[in-house]
Amino acid sequence: MVLMKRTLFFTLLFVSLSFADTIDVSKRITQDFLLDFASVNNFVGAELYLDQFNEDLSSLDFSDYIANVKKYKPKSAKNLDEVISQADEHIFHSSKEYFVILLYFKKEGYVIIDNSLTSFPEFADYANNPDLKLLLKSHLTGVKSTKTK
Repeated sequence: MVLMKRTLFFTLLFVSLSFADTIDVSKRITQDFLLDFASVNNFVGAELYLDQFNEDLSSLDFSDYIANVKKYKPKSAKNLDEVISQADEHIFHSSKEYFVILLYFKKEGYVIIDNSLTSFPEFADYANNPDLKLLLKSHLTGVKSTKTK
């Protein structure tokens, strides 16, 4: 019995420490949010690129983007559009083939950068008084075209 309790204790301790990085940053920014955000952006980007924008997303703006997130969000992504809209700052960049969105949640001190070409966030981390435009610019310089020549 003592061995069982001890095993359970260490198992729970290990599990809690293993998930220390996945604890909610707040009630609104969770690991699920980050994954849903990136996968929805990937889906929305592809849908808009192929179906609505005739393979040129350069005219896509934030309001069109958020309307399409509302339209296409999966059931697992509850309140995704609301959390995106609650960001204290957002910078939206669109190009011919993709869009990139940067969200900054001041209260949490958390920055997220996501590129619609991928299904995972490119950057998600704490930052005190970040230079958001510089962060986005450094990300954009590393983005490669998907077109083959």
